[in-house]
Amino acid sequence: MEIGDIIYLEEPIRWRLTPNGHWDEHLYPAGTPVKIIGKGERGLDVEFVETGVKMEECRFVKFTQYK
Repeated sequence: MEIGDIIYLEEPIRWRLTPNGHWDEHLYPAGTPVKIIGKGERGLDVEFVETGVKMEECRFVKFTQYK
């Protein structure tokens, strides 16, 4: 997986930053597309394609290259 690739959530996750910028929980279902925007020792930095919300250092989030 390289920076710029589109990958998908393998499992649903709850993320505290919502599409409207508030810090309420938002559920992203399995299969949600994300774009890799960075890589580091603590995991991938991704951006949700549909909302533009960024999630950094995703070491424990499972991704797949297949929808």
